[in-house]
Amino acid sequence: MKNSIITLLVIFTFIFNSCNSEKKDQKLNNQKNGNKFIEVIKKQLENGASEEYGSFDDYNGEDLNALVTLEGEILKNDGYVFLSDKDFFEKINLFFKRKIDPNSNSEFLKIDLNNICDKKLDLKPQTADFQYIYVSKKNKFLTYFFAIPQLIDYEKKYPELSVYESKATFITDEVEGAKIEIKRWKNIPDKEKQRQKNIQILINRNKYIFNNNKASLVWLKFNDKEFLESLVKTFGYAQDTDLLKWILDRNLVNASDIDEFSKVLWIKNCNGNIVFHKEIFDVMNVESVNNKKKFIEALKNYLSEFENENLSFSEQAKIKALVCYYGTKLSGSIEVGDVFQFFPFVNGKEYEKEFIKNSYYNLSDFKELYNDAKNGGIWLPGMPE
Repeated sequence: MKNSIITLLVIFTFIFNSCNSEKKDQKLNNQKNGNKFIEVIKKQLENGASEEYGSFDDYNGEDLNALVTLEGEILKNDGYVFLSDKDFFEKINLFFKRKIDPNSNSEFLKIDLNNICDKKLDLKPQTADFQYIYVSKKNKFLTYFFAIPQLIDYEKKYPELSVYESKATFITDEVEGAKIEIKRWKNIPDKEKQRQKNIQILINRNKYIFNNNKASLVWLKFNDKEFLESLVKTFGYAQDTDLLKWILDRNLVNASDIDEFSKVLWIKNCNGNIVFHKEIFDVMNVESVNNKKKFIEALKNYLSEFENENLSFSEQAKIKALVCYYGTKLSGSIEVGDVFQFFPFVNGKEYEKEFIKNSYYNLSDFKELYNDAKNGGIWLPGMPE
């Protein structure tokens, strides 16, 4: 009995000491991370806020890691649901057409809104020249590379750091030869308003993309239009009917801008393949008759003006053929629709050869619609007999 008690005491003491050791290790790690965070803020305050004069030139992985640590807490406190690795990676592929290698040692994935095929990891803070989005594989969210002062009121939270902005710093302009004072974060007008905007961008982009939050989609429609449009018009995401309807309405106003309207209908991916947004026609088909007429006119105008010297004839033929096909279907859904108005845009032997070569794009009734229109008679389901 005595030996059993001694054994239990030894086990209890070992567990107690192990728990204390783990707590101490965690405390030390938190202190270490906290010290790193403070050091990052110090550097950023010393460097200032003049992007045009090199304030962001020495930002690196430590700055980005400090940022995502802060942002992870912001998202957690706002109810963001962090996905599993599998679900998170699938979302990145669905929205941005990027596959994450789970075995890669890289902590981040860079997404360039201006060149989606550039996959080289290049750590650049957000400026007028660099609008990169970074995906944190470990923390499972995406973000701009903000400076810490762009997200928190460091003057209130860390008043002791004010010393790092107390002295003016000057550089010599290489062109003018004049001394220029580096702008300080504390002197930026409306900085608190901009911080709140940055935080809302962080929260609503992530909650829409990864949590399917419709309230965040509404916020993005009013406050982050370019990013929201890029999901469809740059990356080719076309699985959200609500988003597609919004995109269609916005671009229908300026449908005469052929380049922009093209992006609503199709994109060319990084493999050089044309990806046609058939889903946009699904949206058109459930609209009112008056709206359908507007869509039809926009599509006809598009076909009459469409020309892209960066595409081969085969690629252009495919785009025009699919617009004609789905446009004909759209016309057929209106009782007074003129279903002869689309296929004349692809009249000619060279187009017919392309259609045959590509098996009429694997659309079961394409050949029938095309031949009926070419021969002057066509009937679609739903039309008067």
